[in-house]
Amino acid sequence: MDPGFVEAYCGLGDAYAMMIPYGYVPPDQVRETIQLAEDVFFKAIKINPNYSGAYPAMGWLECMAKHRYEKALEHFDEALKHNPNNIQALMWKAITCRSIKRSNEAIQLSSRAIELDPNNHVAYMLLSLDYASDAQYENAEKAAKKSVSLKPDYGMGQNALFNVLAMQENKKEELKKHIESLEALSNKDWNIEQTIFIYHYYFGTEESFSNAADYMKKKAELTNYDLKGYPLYFFCTGQKEMGYKFLEEGVKNGSISLMGAHRYNIEWNVIKNEERYKSIYGDNY
Repeated sequence: MDPGFVEAYCGLGDAYAMMIPYGYVPPDQVRETIQLAEDVFFKAIKINPNYSGAYPAMGWLECMAKHRYEKALEHFDEALKHNPNNIQALMWKAITCRSIKRSNEAIQLSSRAIELDPNNHVAYMLLSLDYASDAQYENAEKAAKKSVSLKPDYGMGQNALFNVLAMQENKKEELKKHIESLEALSNKDWNIEQTIFIYHYYFGTEESFSNAADYMKKKAELTNYDLKGYPLYFFCTGQKEMGYKFLEEGVKNGSISLMGAHRYNIEWNVIKNEERYKSIYGDNY
């Protein structure tokens, strides 16, 4: 009805871009979805090149799907040039900076997003990861707890809290209680399910991990969730070659991002010291 409605193009592009990391796009359709997102953003930029909202998702795709971090930063900086208070650009630039070991800058960006929106649970989750990537675990814990206090069912916030507790030797009892509270939830998203699974791999018994693995496999089958998008399942269950196959394919097709999580959380300890894993990151390991 309005071919010049730039906000509509950006909203559609955001939807395409965000479908990928949240697992709504089959691996064989990722590249096609990236192209759809880029097409609508190019239309938006053509309509109004000064519209700040036209740039963040382009940066998101460059960072998360294409692993071209400097190109991603160019898009975020363009967005912030036109609107320095673009919270989306600030948060996604923080993710990119953390991915390339620029933790202090990431902390500043996420903190700025929180200044602009003090009740943004996503910004607090990102700040937790930013602090953790700089080994500031006390600050990371505070930020993660703030995130989940604002939105208790937010799986990524709960996962951030799990990891920061797991990285502190004196937090094991609190970590146990945290997982018990997640297991008691009646409605768990996949980030929470994965958090429980990983906990039992590193801290549970052989029996509890076997039960967690069986449960995850059965739930994936019932919900049509493709475990290929979660290679850690295969690494942790002793299917290493299959894990590497899905990890390398996912990185190549853009469905799996390279954010350097092995540097600041426990999840990737199972393979992070292996040369094959390091080679996936190259110089950015």
